[in-house]
Amino acid sequence: MEGELGEIMVQAGLRAKVPFQMACGGNAECCTCHCYLTEAVLKCPDYEEPDERELDALDFLDGATDESRLAC
Repeated sequence: MEGELGEIMVQAGLRAKVPFQMACGGNAECCTCHCYLTEAVLKCPDYEEPDERELDALDFLDGATDESRLAC
């Protein structure tokens, strides 16, 4: 899947027909849009670290890793 710089992952995913659930409506509260980022994405100069709200949500997710992000 490819996206534009600054685009929310779920937007690019939906365009690519990825079936995200987003039970919380895209508010970073439920982790149903959990995904794993590749090393290339993590090393991109424009990569933004997750904020506290996203990190708090990921804390409750079994299987979360350093590569985990919420697509919303």
